[in-house]
Amino acid sequence: MLDKAVVKRRAEYLAARYAARQLLQNAGCDGHVDTSSSREPVWPAGWCGSLSHTRGHAIAIIAPCNSGLTPGIDIEMFDAKTMRETAEMFTSVDERRLLAACGLAYETALLIVFSAKESLFKALYPEVKCFFGFEAARIGSIDTAAHSIILELTQPLTPERKQGCQFNGQYLIEENRVITLIA
Repeated sequence: MLDKAVVKRRAEYLAARYAARQLLQNAGCDGHVDTSSSREPVWPAGWCGSLSHTRGHAIAIIAPCNSGLTPGIDIEMFDAKTMRETAEMFTSVDERRLLAACGLAYETALLIVFSAKESLFKALYPEVKCFFGFEAARIGSIDTAAHSIILELTQPLTPERKQGCQFNGQYLIEENRVITLIA
């Protein structure tokens, strides 16, 4: 059973890198995405991007480094029970109150926030070069009509990425999954 899970996870990992390579080729770059010793993507010179994969799905996004964008992308499968059981691990009491009143099903809103915070980490880690937890950012707002979310740092990560720094995100709810993008 474990061997099948490992093979499946490896296939998703490769699919995300294949998607990134296709995007790079479409943009005129002949490079590919390597993997660092800490397992983060290493992008070809002049490019940045983000990868995500889960349960048979893979996704990638790229941007030229000089575009001013540092994208982070995440895909998560919906599991209402897990969201309810783990909400306190990635949201504060105030965030949970905001989500309960936002107009979405509570578990869906939780998944959006979980995924958006994952996307934020993927967007910022290449710059800040340090691990930070879910508590490092909070929901500034969520707009269900525009499918957008604003995350705000609750602590400084670097001299440039200060407490209060805001990041705009988008989300897509599709079948039994959520995709988020921070750029």
